Amino acid sequence: KPYKKPDARHVHDVIEMLGGDVANAVFVGDSEIDVAAAHNAGLPMVLVSYGYSVSLPQQLDVDFLIDRFDDLPEILTILNR
Repeated sequence: KPYKKPDARHVHDVIEMLGGDVANAVFVGDSEIDVAAAHNAGLPMVLVSYGYSVSLPQQLDVDFLIDRFDDLPEILTILNR
């Protein structure tokens, strides 16, 4: 049976299928379900301020909030320190 977000198994399976490592992964998303999936998977969460979130992005429990996808490389550099 396939798992769906916010089930951590879904996130971990996708990372594994792509040849990634959960220990080095970051979740980038745009909704409350993405935030829940990142938390359940134990991953740092980067939320884009635009997208499908019903709540105000500033009210969600995320590690980073970005307004432009161009800001992501800087966040990844910070996370790799």
